[in-house]
Amino acid sequence: MIGQIQNDTEETVESLDTANERVSTGVDLVEETVDNLERIEDSVQEASTGIQEVATATDDQAASTEEVASMTDTAMEQSQQVVDGLGTIDEHATTVEDLLEEIETDVRRLSTDAN
Repeated sequence: MIGQIQNDTEETVESLDTANERVSTGVDLVEETVDNLERIEDSVQEASTGIQEVATATDDQAASTEEVASMTDTAMEQSQQVVDGLGTIDEHATTVEDLLEEIETDVRRLSTDAN
């Protein structure tokens, strides 16, 4: 009887050790994912800034180029498309930012639960 209890206890300890290792691996993977998502967010922010600069430069160029008046309408439409695209990128950046916050919360929770 005592031997069976000891065996069951040893199996339980081994199972807990395995579970702890898996949780630790999971936390590491989540942290790596958070890092990758932060890099994606930074890239999206840089792209958004670049697109805004292009849109501004396009608007300035269209306003100062009276010689190509026939092309002004086309340039303005393209600028609007860029602005619309910026809005979409900004929405995605916000979504990524929200997801990062959720992941960070989960990582903190998992870290706390693992302790």
